[in-house]
Amino acid sequence: MLSILKAKFRKALAQLPFLPRALGLVWQVARPWTVAWIALLVLQGLLPVCVVYLIRPLVNALVIAIQAGGRWPAALPVMFLLGLLAASMLLMELTRAGINWVRAVQAELLRDHLTALIHEKSVTVDLAFTNSPITTTICIARAPKRCIVRWPCSEISARCCNTASRSSRWARS
Repeated sequence: MLSILKAKFRKALAQLPFLPRALGLVWQVARPWTVAWIALLVLQGLLPVCVVYLIRPLVNALVIAIQAGGRWPAALPVMFLLGLLAASMLLMELTRAGINWVRAVQAELLRDHLTALIHEKSVTVDLAFTNSPITTTICIARAPKRCIVRWPCSEISARCCNTASRSSRWARS
């Protein structure tokens, strides 16, 4: 068990030098969404603190309401604090859902940007985009169910990438 953890920790440390470049790429591609993600993360971190701070006054108000015999004027603070607690917990769930949604948007924007970069680079180095083994690999990685693996590679590329370029958002030709 310990050796598995050590191996995973070593792999994580090996990826650490790439973190600034990856974060820079995400910042470049999806700056407003990254700001929204950070704001939602901060909010998600503060909401449990809010819940903890609401528990003590709720318990105190509950004790006072029980001592008062459960009359309505003594129960009003309990109801108010329960409402705040419920709102805080609902906001926690909405924040979690918002974070997941923002991450999905970021991932989509980043995927589209990387696809465009690969396409630009292939044109820049004057590769035959539909007849390249590299393109075949990229095509199979992007849409494995559409790619029929046959020999030679140019058939795979032509079939895969022509299908992908017709349905792709970044295809300009």
